[in-house]
Amino acid sequence: MGNNLLLEGLELMGLEFSNLQLKNIEKYIKELEMWNPSYKLVSTNGQNITINHILDSLSGLKQIKETSALFEKKTRIADLGSGAGLPGIPLAIGDIEDDFFLVERMKRRVTFLQNQILLCGISDHVKIIESDLKKVENTFDIITFRAFHKILDVLPEIDGILSKKGVIIAYKGTLEQTKLEVDEISSLYKDKFLYEIKPLKVPFLDSERCLLIISRNEE
Repeated sequence: MGNNLLLEGLELMGLEFSNLQLKNIEKYIKELEMWNPSYKLVSTNGQNITINHILDSLSGLKQIKETSALFEKKTRIADLGSGAGLPGIPLAIGDIEDDFFLVERMKRRVTFLQNQILLCGISDHVKIIESDLKKVENTFDIITFRAFHKILDVLPEIDGILSKKGVIIAYKGTLEQTKLEVDEISSLYKDKFLYEIKPLKVPFLDSERCLLIISRNEE
């Protein structure tokens, strides 16, 4: 059931995965199901893991790749507060061209992430940064996250680790709530940033989802 759900979901999103990529995603799903009871990795179980977390994470893959193509070098992508590796690991399985960095401060989850990177065969382009956001010293071209802090609360730290022409791609819930966040940010930072909200359609998920894309205003 899970495999068919994944395949149908990928097809509905127009994503083509190789057999190896499919196997790696399936390995990761099984690991989430196995370790979730003891590690408390995600708040769902069974096929809802595939829908609420895997397909949800992959719903932003096309935008990640589209944004990555704007850079003239191998893109450095950070997943902040990666937790169980979401959205970073599914994105890294789907995008083997870019370098991914999973930023996570909790040791137990870091151990889980280390195992997943090896198990899914993505250690060549995925690294873990065991650190609190405030202590991260690297810079990144794309910064993404889901189920993380309210953007306004962490924007100064994110801005500090974003490359010169870097882009924030945040997974968000409803359009209404996301627009309120944009209003709060723009009222505080005036014209420093540019904003774009793109609705997402996650297969089999009734909840409203969107991407909030933030870049610096170069004018």
